[in-house]
Amino acid sequence: NTAKEILSNAPGVVVIDDRASNYFPTPLE
Repeated sequence: NTAKEILSNAPGVVVIDDRASNYFPTPLE
C-alpha cells in the first residue's frame, strides 16, 4: 500500500483501485 499512497499523492497521477466495485486496472486496459 505504500506505493499506492505515494502515487495517490503525486500530482497528475490517479490510482484506479475500486475494490468495492471489484474493478482493477489490467495491462489490457
